[in-house]
Amino acid sequence: MADLVIETGFDYDGQAGSELLDANVVYTLNQMDILPEYKGYKELLSFSNTPIINPNQEYGARYANGGLDVKEERGNKKERGINFGPKKGTYQQTYSNKFNITEELTEWIRASNNIEGAPQGIQAEFVDIQEQIKDLVHGYDITLADVMSRVYAEGYDVTASEGPGSATAKGVALYGTQTLLDGTTFDNLIATAVDYSDITTGVAVLQEALDVHKSIKLDNGRKMRQPGSMGYNLVVPRIRETFWRKVMNNGMTQSGLGENSAQENQFLFDNNIVNLKVMDNLGDFNEETQAIIGGADADNMFFVTNPKYLEQEKALRCYELYSPKVKTWMNNDTDEIFTSLKCSFGADHYYAEYGMVAGKTAV
Repeated sequence: MADLVIETGFDYDGQAGSELLDANVVYTLNQMDILPEYKGYKELLSFSNTPIINPNQEYGARYANGGLDVKEERGNKKERGINFGPKKGTYQQTYSNKFNITEELTEWIRASNNIEGAPQGIQAEFVDIQEQIKDLVHGYDITLADVMSRVYAEGYDVTASEGPGSATAKGVALYGTQTLLDGTTFDNLIATAVDYSDITTGVAVLQEALDVHKSIKLDNGRKMRQPGSMGYNLVVPRIRETFWRKVMNNGMTQSGLGENSAQENQFLFDNNIVNLKVMDNLGDFNEETQAIIGGADADNMFFVTNPKYLEQEKALRCYELYSPKVKTWMNNDTDEIFTSLKCSFGADHYYAEYGMVAGKTAV
């Protein structure tokens, strides 16, 4: 069949020549809740989905010089002053997996466009195709979430030329000493150690991170706008969720916002609204790197972010060069039918250092 765009955003290319198999694949893709984990992490980590025109596309920062100039009566309008920061390219990686069906089911599909009347084993395998397709899509979902999480977890050092672990547009690690265009600096890496048996150390470190956010200025010299009622996000691994919840209960005046005084995961910490977010895959094994996300420090990492800045400026971007492709085809040499999923996806940071403060030092 010709390429078909599925309602849920997948391209399907059925080359096995079987209407029966095509109908099964299309039905399965249309019935799925596509990318629940990716959508959750995109919101949790404040990523913006950005269309890619070509693989060599670049993004930079653009800052206006504050407010408008005064115009005198009959005077000329002044040229708007704009600051441009260095640009940074996009990170793209191709991912793919496949599965095959048995020769027996292949022969039945060749001979019939109806599964009714097939032996019980063939019918069971035909139904199992749906589960294997769901597994491919779930793997795609996990991969996208992992790439975004790695941008956070690998920002402590420069270990790559692009994507997770890459330098900022100014050539330094995402967390550490950052230099503005006028030469002034700020440090968005918290070196103070957290003792996870002592809540008071967590209180001190969280306050330090919030103080850093409030001191940050942009390259045009203006103070960073804080998130206000949107609140800061405190992103932590699951194993430390209880500790950080206790930290904010210890240092808060009330929980929640407005009339909902018990709103889950939102706290008023020293008059700062802070949302507690959990990154479940921090510490999980990653297939691309063949390593643990966050490495040996995964359990001790924490990130305090200004989601308003990250989202408005699209400082964290994820992108796809093309829609994910599901394909079926026949191998006449082995009498097998294969189904595969292939996608091209990437995520990276673009001046996110102005909206992120991180730490990983523990006692």
